[in-house]
Amino acid sequence: MTTPLRAICLHAERLHDERVWRRTLEALDELDKRVLKITFLVYPMRALAAGRDVDVRARVKELAARGHEVGQHTHFYAGTATERPHKRTDLSDRNVRECISRDRAWLNDCGVEPKGFCGGNFMMTEAAFESLAEAGFRYDCSARMTWERDNFEAPHPWGDRAEVRRFGGRPLVLLPNTEYLTLTQLLHPRRRNRMTPLSNGTSYQLVMNHDYDLLDWKVWYGFLGQLRRKTQTRTAAELAEMCLAHGDGR
Repeated sequence: MTTPLRAICLHAERLHDERVWRRTLEALDELDKRVLKITFLVYPMRALAAGRDVDVRARVKELAARGHEVGQHTHFYAGTATERPHKRTDLSDRNVRECISRDRAWLNDCGVEPKGFCGGNFMMTEAAFESLAEAGFRYDCSARMTWERDNFEAPHPWGDRAEVRRFGGRPLVLLPNTEYLTLTQLLHPRRRNRMTPLSNGTSYQLVMNHDYDLLDWKVWYGFLGQLRRKTQTRTAAELAEMCLAHGDGR
């Protein structure tokens, strides 16, 4: 019987917030103690809007230097507004492609070549998938599992397993999120052990939350509890590579 795998994924949107960064450093120290690596998907636009570009570049470089995966998180907002009440989602093909290219270029300037992606609010389009494949991304984890589906008309991708799709001949792994990084999920007798199939015959959990959610005690203790579980930890990129190695990606 194969050992289930677990990946922890933080959507890093507020690394410029000093409280969030202090808590992130605490999380990094806890990970170092256990020699564990996780995935940070970085959205840079809020830091740019706050005038903290230089600070956040240094912080992203530190995440990578400490051995963690740094991928890309992008909200498809129109223009430069990133906060309520002015932000507005624009899922036109042109805006989707421009947002992906813009945030990827920012990460490249930090010395990061992102291989993983998640769309803001889990919203994705076919043009977004095509853009990711064209740019050399290996996986997208915007999808969520069907058991979390509460609105069958919502513009969110859903799936019941990881899968490899091809766009212009290039493979892209669709790697659904399975749970949220909370104490409630960790203690729930059914959700804590709920797994999703990978194409190589094993199973996984991909648990996520935002970096700023770590300030909430329920999420922070959920995070610490996850680190203490006797489950093999992989980055999201490593899960995706398993799919590519055993699916039709190579």
